[in-house]
Amino acid sequence: FSILVSLALCRRAQTLRPEAHALAPDDPDAGDLDTSPTGEETVKLLGGQNLSIKLEDGPGSSTILENASGVLARYNGSQVGTLQGNDTSFASSFVVAPIWAKLQNNTGMEYTVVLMPQGSHLGNKILFGFGIVPAVMAVGLALCTLPCFLMDLARGQVLTQVGKETPEEDSVKEPPKEDSENEDPVKFSYHELEHLEQIGVQMGIVMKPVFVLQPSNFTWATELWVTQLSLAAFAAVQLFVSAVFHLRLLLLEPFMVCIEVAEYALILLCCIALVLGKQAAAKTTREYAICPSTIREQDIQTLLNKHLRRMSLLPFVPTLLLIYWCAAAFVVQPLLEQVSQKSLTLDSAQLFNRLYKATGLLNNECLLYCLFFKFMVDASVLARTVQSHAEAIAEKIDVKIIQEYKEFFSKGKEKDEIGTKWLDNLHISIVRLARVVLPRLGTISGPILAFAICNWALGFLRMFRHLAVAAGDGMSRNTDAATSVLQVLFVHLPIGLLCLLPLAQVSDSCDVLQEKVNNLREVAHPSDIDPIDRTEAYMQGANRGQGLGYQLYGTGMVVTKRALLALFAKAAGLASLILSASYQIIKLQSSYRQSLEEFQHA
Repeated sequence: FSILVSLALCRRAQTLRPEAHALAPDDPDAGDLDTSPTGEETVKLLGGQNLSIKLEDGPGSSTILENASGVLARYNGSQVGTLQGNDTSFASSFVVAPIWAKLQNNTGMEYTVVLMPQGSHLGNKILFGFGIVPAVMAVGLALCTLPCFLMDLARGQVLTQVGKETPEEDSVKEPPKEDSENEDPVKFSYHELEHLEQIGVQMGIVMKPVFVLQPSNFTWATELWVTQLSLAAFAAVQLFVSAVFHLRLLLLEPFMVCIEVAEYALILLCCIALVLGKQAAAKTTREYAICPSTIREQDIQTLLNKHLRRMSLLPFVPTLLLIYWCAAAFVVQPLLEQVSQKSLTLDSAQLFNRLYKATGLLNNECLLYCLFFKFMVDASVLARTVQSHAEAIAEKIDVKIIQEYKEFFSKGKEKDEIGTKWLDNLHISIVRLARVVLPRLGTISGPILAFAICNWALGFLRMFRHLAVAAGDGMSRNTDAATSVLQVLFVHLPIGLLCLLPLAQVSDSCDVLQEKVNNLREVAHPSDIDPIDRTEAYMQGANRGQGLGYQLYGTGMVVTKRALLALFAKAAGLASLILSASYQIIKLQSSYRQSLEEFQHA
C-alpha cells in the first residue's frame, strides 16, 4: 500500500504543474530566471550582491527561503532545489547554509539557484507513501489503546499467569528429550526445572507459573508485524533516501552531511533494537516459566503490579509526554498555524507539507517510543521476576536465622548445627540463580543497551543540529532548538538510565542476598563455617570478582544503582565536553548564516 501511494504521488507530481510560486515572464522584477514546466525557477545571482538570505528548515530534509531581499524577495517560501549545480532539494538548512554562504562570499562570481515549490521533491513523496501506515498506527496507539493500557496499569490489571496446560495438552505433549552433549549449559531443560522445584520445596520456596502482560488492544497493536515492519521499513527508506540525495554534497560539506545522515541511521538502529528486544523478551518468558509464589507473605502478582506502577509508569512520564505531544502536534499545530495566519483556506501543497511533517513526527517520535514503552514494561516484568528468586532465597535465610536464634536462646551452647543438607540446598539454589536465572536477562540486555546508546546519540545530534541552526537567530526565536534541548535533558538522558534501572535492581538484590549469607555466621556452628565460606566465596568470585549480579552486555561490568549514578555523571560530563568541542562548529554555522543575512547592510 505504501509503495502504491508513493508511485501515485510521483505520477501526480509529473502531471501537475504547481503554480504557487510561478512568475509572469514579462514581470519587470523577475530578474534573470528560467521557469520549468514543473514549477522550478532558476535564478542567477552574483557573489557579494546586495541581498539578504535567511534559510529555515522545511518539511523533512528541506530548506526554505524566508525573509529574503533583493532579487529573491518574491521567492520567500520556496524550497532551495539546486545551488550551482549541486542538488540541495533534500538537505536541511544545516547543510545548505554553509554551501550558499561560500558562494555568496565569492565576490564577483556568478552562480545559479534553482527554487522549487515546497514538498515537490521525489524523496518527500516516497517517504510520505511509506510513512502513511506507521503514522496511522501511531495515532491509533497513542490516542486509542495506550490510555486504556495506562488505566489498567494504574489499577494493577495488566498481568496474567502463563505456563498452565490443560490435561489434553499434557497427554499430547511429547516426553522431554535427554540432555545432549551440545546442549547449552545455561539453557533450562526439563530436568533442571524439576530439580529447581525440588530444591525450592525443600527450602520452603513454592514455585508457580510466571506472569506476563495480558492480551489487550495496546499489546496486540504493538506486537502486530504490520506495526513493527512498517516502522522499520520507513526508517530504512528514510535512511536510504537521505544517503542517496546527500551523496553529491558529501565532498562540499562532509561533516554537516554525515551528521544529517547519522540521525536517520540512529533512528533505524533504535527500531532494530526494539524489534530484537521484543522478540528476545517473548522467547525468554516462554522458556523461563516459573517464579516464587510469595515474597515475604506478599503474592508475586501484587509485587509485580507495585513494581510496574513505581518503575514503569512514573519514571516514564517524560516518554509518555513526548508520545502525546507528538500526537497532539498532528492535530493542534495546523490549527494554530491557520489561526495565526488568519486564513481558513488550505491548498493541496500546504496540506501535503503539513501531513508530511506530521508523518515524520509520528513515526520517528510517537510510534518509536510507544514500542519502547511496551518493551520496557515487558523487560521490567522479566527483571522483577528474576529479582524475586534472589529475594525468596534471602527470605528463607532470614527465617532460618530467626529459628537458629530461638534454638540458641533455648539450648545455649548446646545448639545444634544448621545442617549440611540445608546449606547444600542453599548453595545449589544460589548456583542455579547464577547459572540459570540471571543469564535470562542477558537476552534483553543487548537490545536495551543498544537502544540506550542510540537514544543518547540521537538526542545529542538533534540538539547540536538545532543549536547550530538557531545560532544566528537565538534560542528565544527558535522553538525547535529549545524543544531539542528540553528533550535531551528530560527525555533522552533519563531514558538511557531508566532502561537499565530494573536490571540494576536485580544486582542490588544479589548484594542483599550475599549479605544475608554472611549473616548466617551469627548463628552458625563451627562445623557450618566451611559450607558458608564456600557459598560466600562463590558469590564474591562471580563475574570476575565483581560479585553476583546482572552483567552489562559486552562490557563485563555488573550494573548496580551506584554504577548507574556514576554512569549518569560520566554521560553528563561527556555531554558537556561534546558541546564545548562543538562550540566552534556552532560558531562557524552562525557566521555562515549571519553572512547571508547581513549582505543587505554591507
